[in-house]
Amino acid sequence: MNIIDFEKIYEDIIRFIKSYNRIQIDNKELFDEINYLHIKGGASIKYHLNEAKILTKGITNDIDILFLIDNIEEKEERINTFFSALTNHFKNFNWDRKISNGLYVIQKDNINLIDITIYDPNFDIKDETSIFGYALQNLGFSDIKQYYNTIVKSDNIELISFTSLKFELFSTEKAIQVYENYIKNIPNWQRTLIILTRKKKYLEKQKLIDQKEIIKIDKIITGYKKQLQPEYIKNLHNKLHRYKYKNKALNTIYKSLNQGKNIKKKYLKYKNKYINLKKLLVLKTK
Repeated sequence: MNIIDFEKIYEDIIRFIKSYNRIQIDNKELFDEINYLHIKGGASIKYHLNEAKILTKGITNDIDILFLIDNIEEKEERINTFFSALTNHFKNFNWDRKISNGLYVIQKDNINLIDITIYDPNFDIKDETSIFGYALQNLGFSDIKQYYNTIVKSDNIELISFTSLKFELFSTEKAIQVYENYIKNIPNWQRTLIILTRKKKYLEKQKLIDQKEIIKIDKIITGYKKQLQPEYIKNLHNKLHRYKYKNKALNTIYKSLNQGKNIKKKYLKYKNKYINLKKLLVLKTK
């Protein structure tokens, strides 16, 4: 799928997800059941930037969703229900799904389009590498359950369907740190690969070969080789560039919103002063 394809389908899927969540709001009242699709990351940022009339073409090519459900044991059934609703709504598309790295991935024409993470009440928001956790902490949440409760107790379709502007501001801030650190560590990866390769060769020459240790080292070597591929490193730089753009755009919106609030406060302040002054003048003339 190219960017143009994604740009065309993005708005349709967002409308569908908001519609799906509206139905779930009613179901919550009728069946006391939580099934919300909470869009996060680039797709949420794209929504906020679109609302602010800021160019968003190419800032993301998939839709990340946190599936907020009240019964994790029923996650397969809940995913199936959503997938059926999606495929029935977009009948002209070729849909498929798979599980990859713990994510439920929905594909259109064999290209990953939607990545779904299931809400985990035991998620550790204090994990120093977690972009999501960093955002929650900076928003004042002590754990993910607090965030979950804030969302599911609301009937606000925007709050239910998207992470907030401020959430994504913190999220992109952390992502920049993470990817800058990855790129900074590339020379260390290269040195570690050399050391492990030498260690593997040394172990293979020993009379008593520790096959388990060699297999363990070989897996680590494979991982470093993948990380040092030109395409992988290029992707790291591209992601860093996109996160910086997103963060800059979000900062622009956030500052303008705050300026608007300050202007409104000043207006109300002076308006009240004017009203009080007018009342005083009326009293003096009597």
